[in-house]
Amino acid sequence: MNVTVTTGTYRSGSPYWLVRYRLPDGKLIRKFFPDSQSAEDHAECLGRESVDARSIPEALKFEAAECAEKLRSHNWTIRRATEYVLQNIIPYETKPLIRNAVVDYMEDQVARGLERHTLSEMRHRMRVFVAKFGDKRLHELKVEDYSLWMKSLASEGYEPRGITHFLSRASGFVNWAMAREYCVGNALDVLQWPKVKSTKPAAFRCPKVKALFEIAPRHGLLSWAVLGTLVGVRPCELRVLGRLCDVLNLDERHITVDHEDFAPSERRVIDLEGEWGKAVIAWLRHCKMNHPIVPWPERRHVEALRKELGCWPYDVMRHTGASAHYALFADVGKTMKMLGHAGDPQIFHNHYKALMTRAEAKAIYSLRPV
Repeated sequence: MNVTVTTGTYRSGSPYWLVRYRLPDGKLIRKFFPDSQSAEDHAECLGRESVDARSIPEALKFEAAECAEKLRSHNWTIRRATEYVLQNIIPYETKPLIRNAVVDYMEDQVARGLERHTLSEMRHRMRVFVAKFGDKRLHELKVEDYSLWMKSLASEGYEPRGITHFLSRASGFVNWAMAREYCVGNALDVLQWPKVKSTKPAAFRCPKVKALFEIAPRHGLLSWAVLGTLVGVRPCELRVLGRLCDVLNLDERHITVDHEDFAPSERRVIDLEGEWGKAVIAWLRHCKMNHPIVPWPERRHVEALRKELGCWPYDVMRHTGASAHYALFADVGKTMKMLGHAGDPQIFHNHYKALMTRAEAKAIYSLRPV
């Protein structure tokens, strides 16, 4: 490369130093500098690059030219592409595959002391995540990959609420991985998640409650179904309450919902009174007192029950328990106490007011085991 340095003067009277050189393709390049030292330094640098270029094997020159041509249509240079790869690709090629990283992640969650049901739910969602992306590394996943995963989950029958649960667990894993430098960012933060529509609570009517109580014993879930559907005990509470004999006091006619993990507002003693109380006691007497309320593994039993029943709206047992109790007693405070509900009574009233009639509630409470 022939490099020349000349000097001159602008019209303003200020001096300049001009470095001229011609590229291999014949293009003339001129660069101006305000002082001679800067111009000489630039010329020397160009001379070194020219020497280095002459020492590059012809095969590499051809490859570089070919790569430059491919990048040109994207307004990228070889230098820019090289810097991107050095910064965003090469540092992560030695990081573990997603399937191996998830194993470490779950071990950390166990060490945190998470509840058994939480770990079970997390394992389920991470297994689905690994089935989709297990053979990749996290830095390879882009927004488009997660978007396609969302569509795949929807095609498998998952509702928007369920899909958001999968994305939430995956996002927690990615944030954990970022702290260990497995990737530089969380693409799920910019992904447009499914919109979960706000819907009115759905409740089972008498025929569905009857079918549920007939099916539940086949899956070892009768006490679970009775406490959830008639008493409105939360599924997460049912998981940790142990055996039925630990919560039911037949002599005092009450149910104690208490656990060390519960908030003060969630702990409660539920007095079984009126037609509702008689129905609850009749069904619970029919249950196995010394058996666990929720058999293990819970997911397998519950999913089998739901599949056999054929219909399971979101949080339907608790909504049924609240709606029927409120319809029978017409007492917001009494129903809120049964549920361990610490919210605004007016919101509760608006939520459940017309969801079920008193006649429908009495029909549910008239059901008895055969």
